[in-house]
Amino acid sequence: MSQTPGQRLEVTSYEQLQDVSSKIDDREIEIVKSLLNNELEPGSDESIVWLPEFIRRGSDLEPVDGSEELFICSVEDYSEDAWGATQQETETEFLAKSWAVIFDSATSEELESSQKGLTSWAK
Repeated sequence: MSQTPGQRLEVTSYEQLQDVSSKIDDREIEIVKSLLNNELEPGSDESIVWLPEFIRRGSDLEPVDGSEELFICSVEDYSEDAWGATQQETETEFLAKSWAVIFDSATSEELESSQKGLTSWAK
């Protein structure tokens, strides 16, 4: 298993978001879910991109509201090691595939959290 978080996910269920929760905190996962449900259509040219601090520090990409780590960009496979990410009116930025996590919308169904009520924890 890789020690770096990089991957690209075609998201069809909330469980897939949970699979990256060891790399991205729960608050960010909820923002990704909301963006996938409300901002991106399946097959959209845009994706949600998560970047660690040391990469985003030098980036000109504009983050989404509520997060410094998440961005909506057009993402292309640039090379074996890099994604090309572009927002309107910005130059293409090259992101290391080993560190960036890309979320693509792959369903028109609403992603639902698997939240549990307090009574589900009672024995």
